Amino acid sequence: MQIPKGFLLGLLAIAGCTAVAEPNPLGQPGTFAIKEISSQDTAEGTRKVWLAMVSDQAASPFQFQLEMLLKPLQGPLPMAFSKAAIIREKGKDGR
Repeated sequence: MQIPKGFLLGLLAIAGCTAVAEPNPLGQPGTFAIKEISSQDTAEGTRKVWLAMVSDQAASPFQFQLEMLLKPLQGPLPMAFSKAAIIREKGKDGR
């Protein structure tokens, strides 16, 4: 019996996608919890702001905001150039 090549490639793809998840990835050093804090439609696109904070705040607090202006996709190959910023929060820079 001959097995189709597509079937074997599919099995390899599935086998390659297995991973062992850590029980609490946010408890690891250098990881951040991120939550959306605002979303606003503007004439240029959607302005979204997220708050990123170190998951373990026992030491000095460290958090910052991520702000993006997500412009609508355009053209035959839908793409858009957007703007983004990382904004430091005064007093919460981990010093």
